[in-house]
Amino acid sequence: FVCFRTEFIKKMLNIDRLNPLSIATEIKGYDYNGVKKYRSCSSEDKSALEYNTILFPINIDGNHWALAVIVTKEMKIIYYDSNGCVGHVYLNHLLQWIVDESLEKYNIQIDKSMWTFEHAACPQQQNGSDCGVFVCLYAHYLLHSMEMTFTQQHITDSNIRTTIAVALLQHSVAHVSAI
Repeated sequence: FVCFRTEFIKKMLNIDRLNPLSIATEIKGYDYNGVKKYRSCSSEDKSALEYNTILFPINIDGNHWALAVIVTKEMKIIYYDSNGCVGHVYLNHLLQWIVDESLEKYNIQIDKSMWTFEHAACPQQQNGSDCGVFVCLYAHYLLHSMEMTFTQQHITDSNIRTTIAVALLQHSVAHVSAI
């Protein structure tokens, strides 16, 4: 797997804040040049498209987190959102990125009609503050091929925020245990 930093989506969509004091954003449109030379979080020197699973944490308007996942071998892009929102704009532009990246790096034309979008049936938050924790857990469960059985109650009753923080500080996803 490989994971991109959150600013990848911002640069890909050419997103600007309308007002620094506002959460409203303006999507100016897809811009491959903004991410053409962008590197993933991987230390390996290979194209992201060479990985089977590519994760994209998405910050929406500065107040919500979601996760898009490209599964290259299955030719699908999956959207995980703890509020049940639909992320068509992100999925469509990530598919365009796949097309452009394939052409740029490998001189291969991708047929968009062969790809599918999926909005995952995933655990949902019951408050307005745990979306980031849900995104971290979605990624963890996906990368460990585990069924997503956690709920809002698990997050509220556990010390999962501390566990995630320790794992991040130690640069290890292995320390985040299943709930």
